[in-house]
Order: sequence, then structure tokens, then C-alpha cells
Amino acid sequence: MSRVITNTNIIVDDFDFCKSFPKGTFVHFLTHFHSDHYEGLSPLWDYGPIYCSHMTKKFILDKYPKIKNVYSFDFYDRQTI
Repeated sequence: MSRVITNTNIIVDDFDFCKSFPKGTFVHFLTHFHSDHYEGLSPLWDYGPIYCSHMTKKFILDKYPKIKNVYSFDFYDRQTI
């Protein structure tokens, strides 16, 4: 099940849906590091940037150290992406 935010290129907690589109089409948000949320993520992930909390970034890079373009931020701070 895709979790694309309507009328955007943002996908939340879904790393399989984007694989049928050109790389870089979507921006990804990972809310937390439970396997049902990061399913589809792999060691060679390069389908687009991933935004998450600092702790979630640590978990991603512990499991998949070669993934690039993982960005973390404080959830209560306003961000421009």
C-alpha cells in the first residue's frame, strides 16, 4: 500500500512503491524504524532522499551503512525541503 501524500511527491513509510518510477521522483519520510515502515529499503538504496529523526537516521545507517542522502532533523523545528 502506497503512502503518497496527495498532490505531492512525498512518500511516508513506504520504500517499494517508488521503484516503478524514475529514481529521484519521490522524497521519503521514515517516521520510525520498525520493519513494517522501512520495508523495501535496502543496502543499495538510491531512489531518493530519506528524511527522518536523528535516532531513526542512526538506526538506518547502523543497518545499511552505505545508504546516502539520509537527512535528519528535529521534528519540532520548521524545515524547508
